[in-house]
Amino acid sequence: MTFQEKINDTYGHFVGNEVLKLKYFSTVFREQIHSAFPKHGYVYRFGGEEFTIVVSNHSLEEVYQLLQSIEKFFNNKSIVTKEGMKLIISFSCSLTDRLNDELLDTTLKRADKMLYSVKNNGRGWIVTDQHHQRPQKPSLERKINNNY
Repeated sequence: MTFQEKINDTYGHFVGNEVLKLKYFSTVFREQIHSAFPKHGYVYRFGGEEFTIVVSNHSLEEVYQLLQSIEKFFNNKSIVTKEGMKLIISFSCSLTDRLNDELLDTTLKRADKMLYSVKNNGRGWIVTDQHHQRPQKPSLERKINNNY
């Protein structure tokens, strides 16, 4: 069950649309990406609740840190729907680099496969693949608060 389906099933479709399409999540998400990576960060909606971020000229660690700060922002600020319900948003992410001479479609398919593995294993994670040089921290894979 996806975030949107869970919200829809619990609170109804109008609330689900308000949370995602009301531009709250997508607006904040886009603003954060564009602010952190001006002229190098792009956000695309890939379906109901899935977004793709394309960032150039910045490290994987920079993107990862921004995603963590966005997650903290949403965890610390509940949304109040028109009906007066308070909701907290969390999200799952897969993070990958485009490999040399790799078609963008191949990169997106790899990220999508990683995301489905996150969705099937508890959600609320930021996960990366073995193609990255990991920072000195214990792991780039990190459990993030799962509030939905």
